[in-house]
Amino acid sequence: SNPVASSAYLDAPGLHGKIGLAVGSVSLETSPAVAADDILVATSVRRKSIGARLSVVNHRAAPVRVRVKATVHEARRPLFDLGEQTVDLALDRPLSLAFEQPWEHPRLWSQADPHLYVLAVEITDAATGARLDLARTRFGFRESWIAGPKLYFNGIPVKLKATTTPAT
Repeated sequence: SNPVASSAYLDAPGLHGKIGLAVGSVSLETSPAVAADDILVATSVRRKSIGARLSVVNHRAAPVRVRVKATVHEARRPLFDLGEQTVDLALDRPLSLAFEQPWEHPRLWSQADPHLYVLAVEITDAATGARLDLARTRFGFRESWIAGPKLYFNGIPVKLKATTTPAT
């Protein structure tokens, strides 16, 4: 026979003796057994460069040797390879990787032209070439910084205007 429902077995709080479930949106995410995670794209207008930091994790039952390749795409077409590494992944031990390349003339992101690129990170089995994961993240090439009393965005000084509004 089926078990009898009881609020004592629920992780989410019940409704004072009534059987209830959590209220609100619930999402469930899955990832491949070998996956890229925590992808961070760092662009620099001043250094004319792009870099990416990420971690790769292996949840398989055994260690695996993989090839990790990062490629910059624009309008669903590859622009250039940011980097590639072949690494050995131990079980359940994330491995941090970093790639960096110069980029002389990217299309800069701005409020007037919010152009986005995509960084695709592909992980393949080094022995068989089988794809294990393909993670994508969108980014705009932009940079802001402070130099002396000035604030810069993509190399252009930003002039801030202040207003006051009486409290209501």
